[in-house]
Amino acid sequence: KELDRSFKRALAGAEAHLPAEDEEIAGIIAPHIDFARGEGCYARAYERLKRAVRSDPGEKTFVILGICHQQMKNFYSVCSKTFSTPMGDMAIDTEFVEQLGKSCGFDIFEDEFYHRAEHSVEFQTVMLKYTAGDAPDIKIVPVLCGSFHQFVHAGTDPSDGSQVASFIQALKEAIAGSARRIYVIAGVDLAHFGQKFGDPNTMDPISIKSVKQADREILDAIESIDPDRFFRLIQSEKDRWKICGLPAIYTMLSVIDADRAKVIKYDQDVDRTTESLVSFAAAALTRKIR
Repeated sequence: KELDRSFKRALAGAEAHLPAEDEEIAGIIAPHIDFARGEGCYARAYERLKRAVRSDPGEKTFVILGICHQQMKNFYSVCSKTFSTPMGDMAIDTEFVEQLGKSCGFDIFEDEFYHRAEHSVEFQTVMLKYTAGDAPDIKIVPVLCGSFHQFVHAGTDPSDGSQVASFIQALKEAIAGSARRIYVIAGVDLAHFGQKFGDPNTMDPISIKSVKQADREILDAIESIDPDRFFRLIQSEKDRWKICGLPAIYTMLSVIDADRAKVIKYDQDVDRTTESLVSFAAAALTRKIR
């Protein structure tokens, strides 16, 4: 009921952003900030997904790309365990995960324990379970993405890293080889700026506007569905704004079969007690119906 109220508040008077008649949804970008602060973006993103999921009678798998906020050994970690939500369990697409593990050049389960203390994937499973309702045969592939800071500061491309290239290629092959309908979800936040995150700035109007302007450039790159442009933009400023969603968004843009991306909503949460802010957005990625 709380999510019902949240969606009703967030969607009141909002533009529907329906796909064109010759388009279908391929994936979404949603926040991983808590529901209370991010409800507007959560609702906009998952409302788009709900229309697709509930009208699709086939078998569906959601590859959920979250962020690990700790230092993993590898760049990616896949979880093989069922995720529990207040509305029921979310089963793993074991065939997809097994294929991914076989094709990848490293042990994708080595860092699996990190899923226990994270939240970026979990928030998406709750929203997905709520969104899907009684839609049949839904499964997930939970993935935590590790930091790309070494590529940012070395001036190198993530695809030059053997692990990143191996995982992206294996994920593309698993998506292409699956008999199920595959959707991709990135559970990400954008900028982290202010005193809480090590910056001397207070959250004055100029600082808030600067973050918004920088985020607009990043969102433009996302709308171009160009992972290299997206990464180079962040790299050019040495990740000044601390975009925690960097690895998940880069991976999503590298593997998703989409022709168009549209940012539906952008928001910032400004915390005056810590003089800091976190920004986040909702976006939908669509493709022409083949």
